[in-house]
Amino acid sequence: MVVTRGNKGCYYFTPEFRGNVDSFKVTAVDTTGAGDGFVAGLLQGLLKNPDTIKNQDLLAEQCRFANAVGAIATTGRGGIPSLPDLETVQHFIKANS
Repeated sequence: MVVTRGNKGCYYFTPEFRGNVDSFKVTAVDTTGAGDGFVAGLLQGLLKNPDTIKNQDLLAEQCRFANAVGAIATTGRGGIPSLPDLETVQHFIKANS
């Protein structure tokens, strides 16, 4: 289970482990679509590698990616236009590491 916490990041819980992942600091313009972006970021990783939920490091990394998608989505206007592509998310994470 993953619980989003807006600009505070998210918690994750599995039968074997639990943890939290902080979000990224951005100047929000419109929060429409941030949650949808988070879920899309999380699901794309779980679809690529379903075993992510069995590995705490991989799950935390995927939650960080999802947090980045959600954070980026708040920096533009509108739920759909502000959703980033993969390259934008990867660049954002690298710039904020």
